[in-house]
Order: sequence, then C-alpha cells, then structure tokens
Amino acid sequence: MSKTWIGALLTAFYFSAVATWCIWQWPELAAADASKIGGFLGGVFSPVAFLWLVLGYFQQGQELRQNTRALELQAEELKHSVQHQAELVEVTRSQLQAEISRLEQEQERLTQAAKPKLRFLSGGASSSGSRIEARLIGQNVGNTAVDVTLAFEPTLQGFSPMRATTWTRGEQKHFTWAYSTSDVPESVLMTVNYVDAAGVPGVSRFRLTALSNAMSWDTEEIF
Repeated sequence: MSKTWIGALLTAFYFSAVATWCIWQWPELAAADASKIGGFLGGVFSPVAFLWLVLGYFQQGQELRQNTRALELQAEELKHSVQHQAELVEVTRSQLQAEISRLEQEQERLTQAAKPKLRFLSGGASSSGSRIEARLIGQNVGNTAVDVTLAFEPTLQGFSPMRATTWTRGEQKHFTWAYSTSDVPESVLMTVNYVDAAGVPGVSRFRLTALSNAMSWDTEEIF
C-alpha cells in the first residue's frame, strides 16, 4: 500500500474521531468564543499537516531513490551502448583495413600485370682475329612495353644501340656488340628503360658475365 493511501486512511480516521468528539462536546463548542474555536481548529489540523509533511518527506525520499535507480539503469544502458558502439567501430575498422589491403593487393597485381618481363640469353659469339662479335637474344614474356632503350656500363664497343618503339609479349629482339680479345670485360651492367602498358616508366637491370673466353655471356636479372 502506498504512503498516499496510508495518509488518506489515517486522515479519514482522525477526522472521524474529531467529528465524533465534536458531537459529544458540541454544547461546549457552541458556547466557546472565536479565539478558543480558532485555537481548537489549529490544534485539530496541526497533526494532519504534520502527518502529510512526514509522508511527503518519505514519499519524496522514495521518489528520489527511484529516480536514482532509473539514472543508474540509464547509465548502465549507456555504458553497454558505448561498448557496443566501440565494438561496431572496431569491426568497421577491421573491415575497412581488410578492404584497403585488398585494394592495395589488387593495385599491386595490376601494376605488375602492366609491366614487361624481359629475359636475355646469350646468342653465342664469333671471332675474327682479335675481334669478337657477341650476340644477345632478348624476349618479352610480360606485357607490352614502349620506348625501350638499352644502356651498358662500361660502354661496349661496337654495340648497336636499340631503341624499340614497341616490344610486344612473346617478341624476340637481337643485339650485337664487338670487343677486342685483349679488352674483355669480366661483367657488364645492362640497364633497360621502358614505359609499361599502364604508361608508367620502369627500369630493369641485368648483369652480364663473360664465359668461355668471352664467347658466351651469362645473364642475371638484378631487379
């Protein structure tokens, strides 16, 4: 039972008792002057006012506790909501990182797919006196390249410079250079510059090492 009902029942019982008492004491009350009647009424209503004051105090305390509990529940719910949002943010971040990684991998795949893949083999050599003429065979097993140029370090004598407008997939190209038997380099750095199928400039480097008295060359791609 709520405190309001308790207060209402106590008030009704109290006023019933006062009314009963007034009926019994009516001759004296009727003969009393105004000051006595005022004092009597003040005395009658004071306990009721004090009762409702006390009940209001307890009711207010109960409502305060209920409000506090409600705030605690709201805070707990907010805490769970924040944790849930944090978990969603973490999942979204993981998904975004995975998507970025996938896009980066796809971009790298497309970048590599656009590049040519050059392979070089020794085509042998022929000698005439102290002069050796060597041959090099190049093949592109990757994507088409344009504006292809070859450069050697040290510079090879008699090398026929190559500048290909286009070097398509599967196409072979032949290069020759000449050098003296008394001046055979042990190794040569060959740099190949090109523009790949995506329009991006690129470079590949190979190391050529003389074999069989410089009648053959071993080729090794550096990068």
